[in-house]
Amino acid sequence: MRIGALKSIGRQILVYGFWPGFVGGVVAVAGSLLLRSTLGTATLAEVVTDASTFALGPERFSYLLDQFGADAKPLLFLGVVGGQLALYCGVATIVGVAIHLWRLSAGHSRTLPAVGHVCAAAAQAALVATALLITSGGMIATTPADLPSRTGWPEFVSAIIGMGVAYGIVTEPTPFHGSPRWLKYILQA
Repeated sequence: MRIGALKSIGRQILVYGFWPGFVGGVVAVAGSLLLRSTLGTATLAEVVTDASTFALGPERFSYLLDQFGADAKPLLFLGVVGGQLALYCGVATIVGVAIHLWRLSAGHSRTLPAVGHVCAAAAQAALVATALLITSGGMIATTPADLPSRTGWPEFVSAIIGMGVAYGIVTEPTPFHGSPRWLKYILQA
């Protein structure tokens, strides 16, 4: 494979997957933080951070406190947010590149049907929401941690699903281009 072809593949992965996933992830995380500040709903990062402190045990958490001081818990929180962004980027890359390869198999003549357009956005939203709910539910089930008292399961699940829907809307592939509409304006600038 030539170097030019590899550069083209790398650019396609960035255009059709990474950037839409990253921007969609930032929107979803910002939305969860907005819900946190307005309604008091716990964020996924809070729940996983609290559960992680229990999972680490007192000795390891004490070691982290010795190493990082008061910054230990905020750094863990940022690590969880980084993990969320990695998940968002990964899902968008897989779906976006799959759609792009499907279009290329017919020499750019295929367009994504409207049904496929909606299904791709819904699939991304469902994959992300499912992964986040399994992660947070598993952490809570296997540690003494629980949701904060201000948040019940219905609110938490609704917030996660809302984050997934916001992500799916932002990363939705357009019927004719395979990448989100907003991305073509950035690439043309």
